[in-house]
Order: sequence, then C-alpha cells, then structure tokens
Amino acid sequence: MIRTSWRQGGLCAVGIAVALLFVVGCGSDGSDSDQPAAEQLPAEVPTAHPDSEQSSNENETSQATEIAVVAADAEVYQQVLDKHRGKVVLVDYWALWCIPCIQRFPHTVKMQQEHGNEGLAVVSMSFDDPEREGDVLEFLKKNNASFDNLICQVAEDKDCFEVFNVDGGALPHFKVYDKTGKLRHTFATDPLAERQFTSSDIEEKVKELLAE
Repeated sequence: MIRTSWRQGGLCAVGIAVALLFVVGCGSDGSDSDQPAAEQLPAEVPTAHPDSEQSSNENETSQATEIAVVAADAEVYQQVLDKHRGKVVLVDYWALWCIPCIQRFPHTVKMQQEHGNEGLAVVSMSFDDPEREGDVLEFLKKNNASFDNLICQVAEDKDCFEVFNVDGGALPHFKVYDKTGKLRHTFATDPLAERQFTSSDIEEKVKELLAE
C-alpha cells in the first residue's frame, strides 16, 4: 500500500494573522488552530493568481496535452533528476493546501520559460494526497506547468517530508542541483528565521549555476 504524507489541514497559519502566510509558509501538519476543519481546505482548485492566465487560450490548449502528474517515491525522483544530468535542476515542493506555495508557483513556471533554453530544468513535487491528483493536474494545467510534475507516493510507514529531506517539515521548499546532479542550494521555510528566502534569491542561485 502506498500513500502520501497526510498534510492537508488548512491554510497553515498558526493562530497568527493570515498575512503571515505569505512570509512564513506551511507547516508539515498544515494546521490552523483558529480555523474549523471544514474551512481549512479550498473549496475548489486554486489558481496561482487571480490573473494567472499567463498565455493565450491557444497556447494553454497545446500545453495541456503535454502536462501530466507522475507518482514518485525516492527512486522515481532520482530517475527524473538523472535524466536532466547536464542541466541545472530546480525542484519546487508545494501543495494545494499551502497558500505561499500557490503564490510562488507562477515564478517557478516563469523561470522555466525564461531560462529553459539556457539549460534549466524544472521539476515540481506535490505533497498533496494522491486522491487529489486530479485537482493537482488541473492546477498545473491552468498555470502552464509544462515540465516534470510529480506527486509524492511513499510506503505506508514513510513520510514525504522525511523521504525528500524537506528541512523543518514546512512548505514551500526548493532545491537547486548543478549540472553534475549535485545538490547545491536548499531554500527551506523557517518560521523562526528573521528573513525568509524570496523568489529572487532562488533565481539568483539558478543563474549562478547556469553560468558555471
């Protein structure tokens, strides 16, 4: 039996103002002590931004056929990394229940569009429950995520955050690998940090590795 880590518990604030969601990120338990459980999951698949239409309808239609979600454990994940050897690889760990993840996702797509021809490969890894694979795929299509899209599926006794070494058990989380496949940079959400990483921080490191 396979499953993903059960991390769907809400919009991931910890009894703080909703505005902190854009700064701190989503804890691994996804809980919000001030919200009743019925209000914690989005009523429908969110888009990354109210005006997240990033291309023409014609372009969306052509890309939709290319976008798929693949169930992945650590072995499948490594296979995906290996096939991109020779490129810089950016991995975006995210979930539908994580509002900061949804906010950052357009930048991930934009980076692939702007730097793909320079040798960047993007991989997204959803930590949503496999039962929400359809919702995950819908979100990816709406955002033109035409790259490798994975959804975590691990053994019954395993945890996605542990299997994929997501420090602090919080999302969003990013890893950047160099052209040899070596992990060079990790961007981990830390609620206690004075400064959280930004999308610009990620792009800066990606550009540095592309130039090597």
